[in-house]
Amino acid sequence: VHDPETLYYLSHLYQLAGQKQTSEAVLQQALKLDPDYAPANNDLGYTWAEQGKHLPEAEAMVRSALKVEPGNTSFLDSLGWVLYKLGRFDAARENLQKAAVGPNPDPVILNHLGDTLYRLSQKAEAVKLWQRSLDGIGKLAEPRDELKELQVKLQHNLAQSRQNKPASVEPSLSDEATGT
Repeated sequence: VHDPETLYYLSHLYQLAGQKQTSEAVLQQALKLDPDYAPANNDLGYTWAEQGKHLPEAEAMVRSALKVEPGNTSFLDSLGWVLYKLGRFDAARENLQKAAVGPNPDPVILNHLGDTLYRLSQKAEAVKLWQRSLDGIGKLAEPRDELKELQVKLQHNLAQSRQNKPASVEPSLSDEATGT
């Protein structure tokens, strides 16, 4: 296959089949064909952010995607999440707030923003966003698998907050630097 768009869709099929490494490799092939292909830059950058690896490259890739589609909320979320993983929480918040627009933002975006605000010691605001995220998942007829996993995490964090216990937010490089 010599078309980045076809490879991009193929990567999603591998992702759905649970073949994450193959999905990543196919995204990399798409980017070899077209280094500026925004959807592949975003998806691979986000994937790496989720895994906490290649974060400087992931940031560059997502920024490249945003140059093509500056208002894309998925891309803004990806950049915010990469910045979060890098421990740059203020910059992460700025991008995640831009991504969390409209009456029904994606529950993943709300969770990312909640985790970020929690890191910035804005715990009450974080709890509100986690609750909004959980409510958003609850309104879906058939939540995608990642949302079912998120639902459990959100329920845990909300229960922890009601008991004045620390929440379980996603790790970042700043945790590794401090050993937490």
